[in-house]
Amino acid sequence: MLARAGHTATLLTDGRVLIAGGRGSDAVAAAQLWDPRSQEAQAIDTPLAQPRTEHTATLLADGSVLLWGGRDAAGVLVGGGEIFDPQRGRFSTVSVAPTLPLPGETPQLAGAAPA
Repeated sequence: MLARAGHTATLLTDGRVLIAGGRGSDAVAAAQLWDPRSQEAQAIDTPLAQPRTEHTATLLADGSVLLWGGRDAAGVLVGGGEIFDPQRGRFSTVSVAPTLPLPGETPQLAGAAPA
């Protein structure tokens, strides 16, 4: 496991935990899946498109996870987000919001409901 702070840890519908972003010496683009049953962590091959820390993570009704906002390695606010698909084990980029979200701010998306 990568030592980090300012990350998110999201419980997935299959019992694994998505650990994403955060910071070590800089903002981190890495993500891992931790399985509490086996006590093992698996690195996700595809990193985040944008290193981010102090972001939010929301489990969506379809089992995917929306990462949103936060700060980059320089501490600058990050616009937009990424969606993690646990079935494919990949992130995809979500279009940028018209305003920059504040750290810890959760977006409201039309047509996407939290789980």
